[in-house]
Amino acid sequence: MEYGNALSRLMAMEDLEGVVGLKRFGIRSKRTLGIRTPDLRKLTQVMRPEHPLAQRLRSSGIFECRILAALVDDPD
Repeated sequence: MEYGNALSRLMAMEDLEGVVGLKRFGIRSKRTLGIRTPDLRKLTQVMRPEHPLAQRLRSSGIFECRILAALVDDPD
């Protein structure tokens, strides 16, 4: 999956109530989408492990992108 496609899927999954929930747990990232971790894991099922994509997701600055980067990074 390409970076732009992954980012647009994440933006479509944005949940403003989830943002409030993250703040209750002390997660105060400047950019967060409020997506639940189980939903991020479902997204990884249609993605293949890919290090360059993980690097771009990590550098985006969006909290959920950083989590997704850890889930799709190639361990090798």
